[in-house]
Amino acid sequence: MYAYQALLLGLALGLGALAYEHGFDNPVAVAGLAVTAALAERGRIRIGEITEASISVLPTVFAAAVLGPFAAMIVASASFVGDFPLFPSSGSRREVDRRAAPYLKWGIYTCIRAVYGGAAGFAALAATTAIRAEVPHLIAATIVAAVVAEPLDVAFAALTLWLRGGMVRAFLRTFSPIIFVAVSFYAPIVALLAVAYVKVSPWTLPLFFVPGLAAQRLFGLYQGQRRLADDLGE
Repeated sequence: MYAYQALLLGLALGLGALAYEHGFDNPVAVAGLAVTAALAERGRIRIGEITEASISVLPTVFAAAVLGPFAAMIVASASFVGDFPLFPSSGSRREVDRRAAPYLKWGIYTCIRAVYGGAAGFAALAATTAIRAEVPHLIAATIVAAVVAEPLDVAFAALTLWLRGGMVRAFLRTFSPIIFVAVSFYAPIVALLAVAYVKVSPWTLPLFFVPGLAAQRLFGLYQGQRRLADDLGE
């Protein structure tokens, strides 16, 4: 797992160096998207025995389509910042190794987010180079970013689970059908938001993501109450 972490870190740094050359517009928007992604990830919803989900990919897809690959890497990486583990490192060697495991997990998933964010940004750039009209460009960039980001996220998560000896088949059975449905559902919404951001006002971002976070929170509460009712029924 340490070698896997090193490989992911090298890949993320390489992508970051390439993405930095493209820069990004509106650092305020990038910061706002990063905070939104972090809040969304902290409010993950359990949808299975070993799986959780959130809407943190939406700000990443938006950043990849509108603000470029470097912005997408920042937003995607920031989504996992709230999971940074806090604990003392003193104790025996075995105790320190045990306590280091959450840091390793945090580092791996942060790098995964950075990699799929950068890949989505570069894919959006490559696929829309020949599209000159602004609105079609934004729509195409959003769709491409979503189609790249979502499967990459699931693929990296499955690879990580496999390296840890986890139940990869159960994970893929849960998430593989969700990929197509999720992309089909949110890609048009994020594309519309991208057009509104460019054509109307940057203030359309909070008008979309604040209700989105609230909806995720409400759905999480509903899932929790349903599980409680099922447990009581048993």
